[in-house]
Amino acid sequence: ILHLSMRLMNQHGERKNLWETEGYQGHPVFYEVNGQPFEGKVEEGILLHSMEGDEIQKVAVSLDMDSFPEMFYIEQPVEVDVEWPKEEPKQNYVPLWGIMGGLGGALLCIFFLWKKRDRATLIYVEKGNHGQNLEKYETKSCQYTGKLNIYVVQSKSGKDYPPSTFFLFGRKSTRMTFAWILEQCKIKLGSSGPEDIVFYPGADKAVIVMDQSKQCTVMRGMEILKKGIGYPVFYHEKLTITLEDGMTELEIHYKNLKPRERDM
Repeated sequence: ILHLSMRLMNQHGERKNLWETEGYQGHPVFYEVNGQPFEGKVEEGILLHSMEGDEIQKVAVSLDMDSFPEMFYIEQPVEVDVEWPKEEPKQNYVPLWGIMGGLGGALLCIFFLWKKRDRATLIYVEKGNHGQNLEKYETKSCQYTGKLNIYVVQSKSGKDYPPSTFFLFGRKSTRMTFAWILEQCKIKLGSSGPEDIVFYPGADKAVIVMDQSKQCTVMRGMEILKKGIGYPVFYHEKLTITLEDGMTELEIHYKNLKPRERDM
């Protein structure tokens, strides 16, 4: 058995695995190996794939870039030559890495070259009809405006939290996770899920929210947001977020800034 271990590596600036950043844990990925389509999930920064056949000499891997909310530039397919261990004379050799003490397979790491366009993020955004009509949406030219008033309605621990305000105005036009926003507000809930709820700047002074979590529930007004789809939120609209513990609930009110707040 040949095991492929795939990572998405940044070849510019810090050489790091981009799938180890927040929001990619459990993220679905569509890809092809030697022309055959597959679907997998990123787990701990790695996409794993196993295939049988000791006659394989080359592996070609391509990613479906529509699987990702960001826009990446990758030279595809990525091709890797497979070198199998040579059988030694006078040895009862067990194929497929028997010399490694029965590990069961070779670990083949495929590194993707990528170049990300500055501040350009491509996401699918709901355009009415409860998430049925989608369009690709690029956030490059959008700016954050307004502020988020955050209220912890209830927490698993029962602790009371005072209301907090997070100012979006003046911040860089990049993705923000809800976990990071809570951290800036010094709100420590001790529950998983906020790291997979993502905010982007939107057109017409909107903020785009996308739920990429497994068990959280995010509502815009009375509408439950579908996973992996961006939803625009406009001034005076409310988000209700229930975290994965099923008990911690927060309300987020998106408001315009008062004139004096723009100079703060």
